[in-house]
Amino acid sequence: MTIGLLQMEMLLPNTNSLKDKRSLLKRITNQVRKKYNVSFSELSDQDSFGKAHVGVVTLSNQSSRCHRVLTDTENFICQNFDVLLSNRIMEML
Repeated sequence: MTIGLLQMEMLLPNTNSLKDKRSLLKRITNQVRKKYNVSFSELSDQDSFGKAHVGVVTLSNQSSRCHRVLTDTENFICQNFDVLLSNRIMEML
């Protein structure tokens, strides 16, 4: 069994308040969970409206499947939302 973890630090250029940030992260969370069946959570920077540090976790019996799901999730977020990825770490446990 493999647990895949993706941590992303994102810049949110069009958020001008915490309300904007939370609204954007809620849309991302709902769409990512629905499309990829992963767990998604904000890890830190909760009080900073210009950036977000989030984690995405998936579980599979094949590490290649975990890697593909996390890569697809990352691409989906970058292509469909107004975010800039400043750092990412992907781990298979």
